[in-house]
Amino acid sequence: MPESKTINFRRLLLLPAVIAGGLLYYVFMSVTHIKIPCVFHEITGLYCPGCGATRMVDSLAHMDLHGAFGYNQLLLLTLPLVMYLVLCAWLQYAGLHVNSSVKKTNEYMAWGLVAVFVAFGILRNIIQF
Repeated sequence: MPESKTINFRRLLLLPAVIAGGLLYYVFMSVTHIKIPCVFHEITGLYCPGCGATRMVDSLAHMDLHGAFGYNQLLLLTLPLVMYLVLCAWLQYAGLHVNSSVKKTNEYMAWGLVAVFVAFGILRNIIQF
């Protein structure tokens, strides 16, 4: 007989807590104009695949899709898929049942995204885009 998983409510509250923290950081950044710099860029002078993500989110908050695209093209284009994968992983982490075929497909998509983001990180330092 398969084990029945119980929902872990502390884990279920994790994603909303992270989102609330992100919103607090956004408000802090908007009021003080103090932003956390990219440590990878500060040390190497190169752009990581996530460089521009904070400015992209700021542009999206101001409904500036063109500006958001200029800051991080790949993240903007893959944002719906990234959000879907994060949501599925969070639900699974909280103990909610996820179909095994969906879980395997999500795993393939996540590894594919990692490969695409690594390639993007390399290309964005070779070709200026």
